[in-house]
Amino acid sequence: MLFIAPWVDPAKSRVTAMQMAQYVPTRAFAVWHHVPRFFVTQASPVLASSGALVRRMSSRSSSQAAEDRSFLDANWRRVERDYGVPHAEQAELARLALRFMFEENTVGANSEALQCLRKGDGSSWGVCSDYARCVQTLAARERSMGGRVSVRTYFAAKDAMVGSRGQKYFEECWQAPGVEAIDYVSTTVDGTDHDTLVQAVGVWEEIFSSIQ
Repeated sequence: MLFIAPWVDPAKSRVTAMQMAQYVPTRAFAVWHHVPRFFVTQASPVLASSGALVRRMSSRSSSQAAEDRSFLDANWRRVERDYGVPHAEQAELARLALRFMFEENTVGANSEALQCLRKGDGSSWGVCSDYARCVQTLAARERSMGGRVSVRTYFAAKDAMVGSRGQKYFEECWQAPGVEAIDYVSTTVDGTDHDTLVQAVGVWEEIFSSIQ
């Protein structure tokens, strides 16, 4: 089982921006998908993700955007060195991916936002509504069958959407007493944030090398 930048209920992460977003009327999210589109067409594409939009609410947004660009540049250079894909081609593919993504209908992002904030029709997360209980249930099932489950999680060094409290809560759920049937490994990747983590070539090398 694998998690990359796992989402955490704002009630647990206590990220201020996410808690504030929960007070936005549900009907307002009918136009949320237009906001990232603006940043693709009017601002830098690297700022077009949800995580980047949240960072723009803080005084650290400019420095973090620069860190993102630095990380992506180093990441692309490593891919060029180890896998032969030219740096310029990767940069162009990233630009085109965002451009064409927002040429499609992205209205589904509205439902995703509501789901993450547990608002409206997205208020229930089913068995995952309580992470701690969900993990205990999984561990009990594995224990009853005499099995074990391996769980690997990757966290960003700086995550404006989950925060350090969210990470701590998530890790504690998987490391609590009674979950001995679960082999849990957590890794924090230097230089990454909520959006760039999934692009880290080192993360994917570990994931693919662990597949047997």
